[in-house]
Amino acid sequence: MAEPEPTRDLVWDAAIAALVAWRLGAERIPLPTWVDEPGRFLSEPRTLEVDSADPVPPRSEVPDEFAKRGVLAWSDTFASV
Repeated sequence: MAEPEPTRDLVWDAAIAALVAWRLGAERIPLPTWVDEPGRFLSEPRTLEVDSADPVPPRSEVPDEFAKRGVLAWSDTFASV
């Protein structure tokens, strides 16, 4: 899988890597090397800041690949409906 162009927003670049790692990992598909590059990890955990009224999810509600990269996103955000 080719590395996507940077979004110019570190939290979104980390989130893209987290999503790819999470979904491919669930299918036991080898991960592309770019998902583990340093620029895909945040030094301080952050939310995606889509809606300032959204509460910060507790760690128990954040998928591991997102937490590993410092992206605080609710797991149900990615649930199929």
